[in-house]
Amino acid sequence: MKHWVHGPRRLMTVTVLALLLVSLVGTPSSAAPLQQGTIYRPHITDVRQNQFVVSWVTDSPCTASVTYGTTLDGTGWLTVTDSVNTTTHYVAVTGLTASTPYYFDTVSGTTVDDHLGAHYTVTTGQAPTGFPPSNYTQGVRVYYFETTTGVPNAITYLQVQHAGAGGAVSQMASARTNASGQALYNLANLRTADNNSYFYPGTGGAAGEPITITAQGGIAGNGQLITVTGNLGTVIGIVTLDGSPTAVGLVSFGAHSPATNPALPLVAVGLVGSLGLLVWRRKQIARG
Repeated sequence: MKHWVHGPRRLMTVTVLALLLVSLVGTPSSAAPLQQGTIYRPHITDVRQNQFVVSWVTDSPCTASVTYGTTLDGTGWLTVTDSVNTTTHYVAVTGLTASTPYYFDTVSGTTVDDHLGAHYTVTTGQAPTGFPPSNYTQGVRVYYFETTTGVPNAITYLQVQHAGAGGAVSQMASARTNASGQALYNLANLRTADNNSYFYPGTGGAAGEPITITAQGGIAGNGQLITVTGNLGTVIGIVTLDGSPTAVGLVSFGAHSPATNPALPLVAVGLVGSLGLLVWRRKQIARG
């Protein structure tokens, strides 16, 4: 009698402990966010009437691509490839139709992020009316932590705000650093937050407008610079990375939560199954 009573209890205990061990070992830690699957912190920027840009970070170097199209089932989708083998990925999707919804997935190496089967989506803007602003080039440099060495392939994000309290904010733009760690922006390409109009510099030119630049260097870390726009053609500042690959305050459009534990459902199933076995054995004992 005792053999049959305690056997299922032992089985339940062993099963639950084993499943809990799987959940702990197989789960990314929130202290190490870059181990969040493969793809981390995806962002969309530079939405215009004929393009958008997708950028993201991975926990190990790889090439990347974006597959996209106007059909939800993937029919007729095209692919744009980022052939740089690194932990930062930057893909510009161009040649699009204005005011049109597009669906897309990001691909890192052989890993596909299809937004849990729903695909990511973005709608292109309208063709702006009127005359565009004059060309207004600004530069930024990105350095490694505690050095003056430029970081290649870092992704920089730029946003300008009109001077004065409550000034309008531009849509976020992005650019990748070159081999020496410098990224260039033409502020004439900025759009308003709704993607449909030109974002004109302030009266008398763009100099002196509040500007925020954030940089993601993948495993090299992140950094941010808050300053004002400079004169035409100048390098407005330096972003020094912190050496730690942690979140930096940008709004992501689909990063999976590092706290999500995919093994917890297994624990629940194992627990319910073991309890069911224990109840069944007790019924057998009572009948005997």
